[in-house]
Amino acid sequence: MDNRRAGEKIFDATLRLDALEFDGASAAWALMRFPLITVKVIGAIYWQALKLFLKRIPLYTHPAKQRPPSHGGAETAKHS
Repeated sequence: MDNRRAGEKIFDATLRLDALEFDGASAAWALMRFPLITVKVIGAIYWQALKLFLKRIPLYTHPAKQRPPSHGGAETAKHS
């Protein structure tokens, strides 16, 4: 769809952002300006976790965090 009608722009959705340094002071300012955002996000995460738990969705360990299989017992017996 063309964004122009009779040569005139009919819609413009521009987003302009400025990069700001994120340090302790700016983090404190953001926390003071939006104090409940953190509580809302953490609450939403735990709400979703509770719903998954109630549905009995199984938990899986990330493959990078799994222990390698142990090589002990009868498997290591010397074969003759």
